[in-house]
Amino acid sequence: MGARYAGLLAHVIAFRAIVVRSSARFKLGQDESDTSFGEILSALGDNALARAMRTQRD
Repeated sequence: MGARYAGLLAHVIAFRAIVVRSSARFKLGQDESDTSFGEILSALGDNALARAMRTQRD
């Protein structure tokens, strides 16, 4: 996450919640800049998640 870490960390809020329902959704980096997306994929290496992210981005 590089330089983004400090800015994002300032907005982290701790809370407790009771889950009454769940629905799976996948955000695989579609909204990331090309640079950030490349950094994420580099950190993941070659695995199923990284391949899925590449497929969804294309």
